[in-house]
Formats: sequence, C-alpha cells, structure tokens
Amino acid sequence: MHTIEIQNFKAFGAKGVIFGPNKPDLTKRPKNILCYGDNGTGKSSVFEAILWAFFYDKIINDKVPKALIGEERDNAIKQLQLKYNNTETNVDFSLKINGEDYKTFDNSLYHVYMLKGDSLTVTSDISMLELYSKVRFGDADLASLMLDENLSIIITEVNRILSDMFFESLQIEESQNENGLIILRDDARGISKDGELPLFFNEAKIHLVKLLLLLSSVELLAPQDDSSHRVLVLDDIFTSLDSSNRLFIFQYLAEHFRRFQIILLTHNVNFFNLAEHLINNHYKENDRWVMLSLYDATSEFKLYEKYQLSTKLLRKWHNNKSKSNHDIGNDIRQYFEILLHQLAMLIMIDAKEESKTILRDIYVGHANRDFYITGSHIKSASEVLLNIKNVMANAPKEYRLRRIS
Repeated sequence: MHTIEIQNFKAFGAKGVIFGPNKPDLTKRPKNILCYGDNGTGKSSVFEAILWAFFYDKIINDKVPKALIGEERDNAIKQLQLKYNNTETNVDFSLKINGEDYKTFDNSLYHVYMLKGDSLTVTSDISMLELYSKVRFGDADLASLMLDENLSIIITEVNRILSDMFFESLQIEESQNENGLIILRDDARGISKDGELPLFFNEAKIHLVKLLLLLSSVELLAPQDDSSHRVLVLDDIFTSLDSSNRLFIFQYLAEHFRRFQIILLTHNVNFFNLAEHLINNHYKENDRWVMLSLYDATSEFKLYEKYQLSTKLLRKWHNNKSKSNHDIGNDIRQYFEILLHQLAMLIMIDAKEESKTILRDIYVGHANRDFYITGSHIKSASEVLLNIKNVMANAPKEYRLRRIS
C-alpha cells in the first residue's frame, strides 16, 4: 500500500489527508511508515481507515445481523457507514488506496495484520483466544493457531526472542488447565503462574509477552510467496513497554519483518525519535522508510512528511521560477509550521498544539525548556551556562568576564 487517501472520515474533514509518501513511486516496493501523532490528532482515524478499507466486508458481516436481507440489510449497512463519517462535514466518507476507491481496489493479494495497543491491556491471565479476538489478521483461520502444533511453534519462538533479543529470564508455556491459557515462568524467582499475573509480574513484561505472542503468530500465518503483499499495522503498542524494550521491539520488527510493509503509529515522542535515529544511523534504511507527523492546526488535522521541504528546495524553486511567488510563500509558511512542530517534538513540548501555542511556550519558557539551537544541537539553558563557564575558565585573563548571571 503506497498511500491511502482519507476524506470526511472520522477526524478528517473535507480537505482530508493522503497518508503515505509525498511522492510515491508506484513501480517500487511500498515504503515502511513511521508516523507520530499525539492523542487527538487523527492517528486512530488513520488506523480505522486502513481497517475499513481492507476489512469492510468482514466488519459488515460482524456488525450487521445475517438475518437482515434486501433493503433492510442495505439500510443497516448505510447506518453502519454513517458512524464513520466526519461529524462536521456530515457527508459520505471517501477512501482511496493507491489512488483507487477502496471498493474497486484489488486487495486479493494483500495480507494485512492490524494490532492496537489497547488490545494488549494487562489482565489477570493471558488467553490466546482472547488475544486473537481483539486483532485483525488477514483472512487467516485463527482457530488453526490454537492447534497444539502451531501453539507450540509460537511459544517456542516467543521464548527464543525473550532470551536472545530481550535478555529476559522470563519464559512461557501452555497451561494444562485451559486451552490457550499461557503460563508465565520465572525460574530465578521460583514463580510459575497462569492467573493473577499482575500480582507476580511487572505489567510491562506481561504487555511484552502478549505483544510477542501476537507478532510470532503473524510470522507463522503470513504467506511466504513473493507475490503476496504483507502489511503489518501497529498502533501505539509501545507505550506500556519499558524504555529498553521499546528499542528491542523496533530491532525485532526491523529484522524479523523485512518482507512486510510496516506501518508504525505512535503518540510517544521518545519512541518516534528513537526509531528515526535507528532507521537513519543504525540500519541506514531511510530510503525504505517515510517519516510522517500528524498535528492539529486550528482544529484542522494535517499530515506532513519529514524532509519533504527544505530551504535548498525552496531556493531552487525561486531561482528557477518553477513556482509563483504566492506558491513559494505558502510553501515557506508550511515549512515554518513543519519545523516548529519538529522542534516541539525534540524539546518535548506537546506537538499536537497549534503553532501559536508552541511559539508561546518557547517564548515564555518553562522549567528545563529554555534552550538554544546550533547547526547540530539543541541545548538547555544549564548546558549553555556550563559552556560559558568553561570558556571563561580557559580564556586568557585579559579576556575573562568578571561576572556571569
């Protein structure tokens, strides 16, 4: 999936957004997507749009009683669709995949696996049946995953990953008490439980186990032939994880799901910055990824791609007169807005706020938010003060300042 165009759907109004690269190359493999969107900026609406576009037949079958037929069934489907319309425009929504309406788009070769973070909520036990009921895993027969041979493969893989990639002493096994119930075992602490798990295990570890069980299930389910398009969509699965495990999860995804198009949606600024750093500097795969950000601008939700605009590009357009001064002026305003929200993300000011609010925060200043910017760094006021003191201490006496405040 190169792009999905979303209009009049949930949070997005008439202007809508095109979720994906600014200039997609339809002749090449679709890019992975890393998207930051604070709560209330349309991130969940993007997830719901992808879900509807690829699973609308299943959603209709699940939510519209099968007993309804004819006009009665059509009306029930219409009422269901109305719930997805943007409440302000109140017109029928439009979804296009790679520029084509979702109803006519051929998705027969697409195998889409979708998982939201709230499906990983910590409960008293881990039931595979319950886990599978909260996700959308293509057209796979999830009941087949409950067969002993498949469940054994999944559990073995999770244990390997916990040990080799996450360096955890925690291991899991299938409970004999109930089909699909998982035992958490920590031999170092002498604990082995299949119930009341939060009383004995860190919630972040329970969250991690649930996530790895589902991701290992995707690996087992996904077709191996190259003609299939495998898409993995993950929405806010990182928040409840320990900070170190967020790093390991991204490494796991980057290394184990190379044959998938990965779409990561997150409202965690730390994770977004970490993932972007790993993509650009560790894996050096910025050509395989696109970085997107959603933000609120005067109650209008906008989406931009990092690096789509630059001063160099703006200067080129101006010198070549390839754009009118009016268009270049609009691009400059857009670029300023983009840079402002990127700065807000870097210094942890709430990036969903409107531009004027971010500017006010920067101007007024908050505790630990005073900073200065160089070509390569953003430093706090205390760091600047330390630098000045070091310069003073090492400067020749005749150049030293007598006082600093």
